[in-house]
Amino acid sequence: MNNKDNIDKWNQIYASGRQFTPVAEALLDSLELSGGTALDIGCGTGELSAQLNKRGFKVTGIDLSDYATSKAKALNPSGSFMAGDFLEQVFEPSIKFDIIFINKVLAFVTDKPAFISKARGLLASGGQIVIITPVLYTEHQGQYNERLKSISVDHIELMKLLPELGKPIATREFEDYGKEEVYVIR
Repeated sequence: MNNKDNIDKWNQIYASGRQFTPVAEALLDSLELSGGTALDIGCGTGELSAQLNKRGFKVTGIDLSDYATSKAKALNPSGSFMAGDFLEQVFEPSIKFDIIFINKVLAFVTDKPAFISKARGLLASGGQIVIITPVLYTEHQGQYNERLKSISVDHIELMKLLPELGKPIATREFEDYGKEEVYVIR
């Protein structure tokens, strides 16, 4: 699937009114966020960006879907939102973020090492990257349906990509798609 097909797919998903599971306020509280600059990669229609804005962050969001980013701009007029592929987006060298959220995006990324490397390069000193993703544990593979495999990151792949992650800081179980885990890189 090329990028144009991906953009069309995500525009259709967002235009259908599909809602995604919000980031729990308790999780945001546990991160002890104190304002600064935030990058919301895969910002969708801007709900997480709005939560971050309320916590004092100047938010930048990026999503493949121009439909979604137009909704995010309407919800967050003080934020900066762009439609496009994060890996293709050019940021000024001086731009650094105090917190970077990668929320339910990693499973759809083809070049995960380049994606994570770019995110790390945008992180301010003392900042943190928060990865929220459904995780598929290979040893339990028979328990999951095909739909879950397509939206999850395999646990082994995740640990090879980010060996410093260790245990997730939070886990949520969902009836319709299994386990979602939250990791923080500092």
